[in-house]
Amino acid sequence: MQDKPPTRKSPRSLSARHASRVGSDRLKGKPPVFTLRLPGDPLSAWGVVRADSSAPKGSGTYVVTDSRGSVLGRITRGRSPLKARRAWTIELPDTGVKVTGYRGTWTAWLVFALLLPFWVLANVFFTVSGFLDGDFSLDWDWGTPRRTTWRVRSANPFAPAFLARRRHRYRRSDSRLDPRIAYAQMILEKHY
Repeated sequence: MQDKPPTRKSPRSLSARHASRVGSDRLKGKPPVFTLRLPGDPLSAWGVVRADSSAPKGSGTYVVTDSRGSVLGRITRGRSPLKARRAWTIELPDTGVKVTGYRGTWTAWLVFALLLPFWVLANVFFTVSGFLDGDFSLDWDWGTPRRTTWRVRSANPFAPAFLARRRHRYRRSDSRLDPRIAYAQMILEKHY
């Protein structure tokens, strides 16, 4: 016979061992945007992502902390210097390093622009056929370049990558980037 999982309606359903850890996940300040949890210990926080209270409201700046409130990094959503591409910047406070990832490469955006008429016709065709089949969702983002590599932006274009995205797969440098920051960046890029 299996035990029932604790319900959120009754705080007493948690054992005394877990009740103190649930309270430690809450830190003073703004409520978390989301909390990262490990599969083996789903009641305690592995990392917490909050909107940065020192940044202007709506700036797209988030702070990643561990369960005790120590800052692991700061993630900012922005644009490239020419305002052409979406960019995400990760600041690592312990080393002072800033790594930036721009969505798509210049070559991919050039090919996309050259094939734009075909892309529009294909999207119109698939949207109309989707409406006829009863699917009323519009997803016109599938043809845009998405490859992103987070690295220190310097004169060296071959600087080592901290995090890389190819389609829906991410690859992290184990020695350069904390996994909690990498997971937070993946979720923020996908949903925020």
